[in-house]
Amino acid sequence: MVEPNPNAVVYEGELNVKDGSTTMTGFELVKAATPAGLTVTNYKLYVDTDFVAEVSADGTSINFASLSQNLEQGKRKVQVKAKVETSASATPSDYKYEITDVKVNGKTSGKKANIYFAKGFFNLSKTSTSDAVLTVKLTNN
Repeated sequence: MVEPNPNAVVYEGELNVKDGSTTMTGFELVKAATPAGLTVTNYKLYVDTDFVAEVSADGTSINFASLSQNLEQGKRKVQVKAKVETSASATPSDYKYEITDVKVNGKTSGKKANIYFAKGFFNLSKTSTSDAVLTVKLTNN
């Protein structure tokens, strides 16, 4: 069995660690309900490109709990990636993924994020017959 790999970044931010190092014991994305056009699973937390933890459920918050991630002084890049699948819809709000707050070690940050995911299908066709030039036309399907 192959584990589904994350194919999208749902959050990216920066933690500024001051006065030495600290331990990150929890990281939580508080979010609005997942819209009808999206299925989001297999959330993975990375700090400075290093894998830290995984949560598979998609609820009202994505909570990476019981962490013991040491963070050295300075700016640390934090990313949450997930497996995102879209289904057909003519409503743009069906593709809006909204993070309403980010909590680190249980403390709210007030940071927010809005991401839109969409799937497109294109028809590829050749539109010229010249021997020297090939013109390709993409048509949104």
